[in-house]
Amino acid sequence: MDDGEHELPPGELYAIVDETEARRYERLGFVRQRRESTYVIPVVAIAAELPPGFHVLSAVDADLDRLRELDDVLREDLTPGWRWDPAAFLEQTFQPAFDARTYLIAAADREYVAIARAWHNPDGWRLGFVGVRRDQRRHGIGLALLSKVFGVLLADGVGTVTAEIDDDNVASRALFDGLGARQVRAQIELRRADGR
Repeated sequence: MDDGEHELPPGELYAIVDETEARRYERLGFVRQRRESTYVIPVVAIAAELPPGFHVLSAVDADLDRLRELDDVLREDLTPGWRWDPAAFLEQTFQPAFDARTYLIAAADREYVAIARAWHNPDGWRLGFVGVRRDQRRHGIGLALLSKVFGVLLADGVGTVTAEIDDDNVASRALFDGLGARQVRAQIELRRADGR
């Protein structure tokens, strides 16, 4: 994108840009929504167990409707009103980077409460998500799931993963800082509404 004069189409527009590019978009009427940083996280052994009454299953063994509903609930924290289309969720879940060993769900009986997933991308492993339902937080469930994902990666000889973390997510930042994560980049999500 250059700095010349531009006429933007009507309607709501979103952009995710490197932090160094954000001012160009702001001059076109975009407003910052959130800041997200990319981290490189060492894959280390984590000593954490699920609380009694919980078990782990892979996405390949999950009820996909319940998994999608949990994903919607967890994404609500970042994107209010988010709802997956069932077909799009299926495609996203079982994308080429999917690994059944590293897409894990914590459940109590038939109730799904947490997700931890890492994708095996061509350029390396990416920790895509660690999330726990609000009513089940502060019990170590997310850390226990992450310990299982990292256990698989350690066994495969993986030394680091990348992850994107919303800068306002204090709990995630504290978790990954504690694991020795290193910030390598920041991106800004911007929005421009019609009638600016």
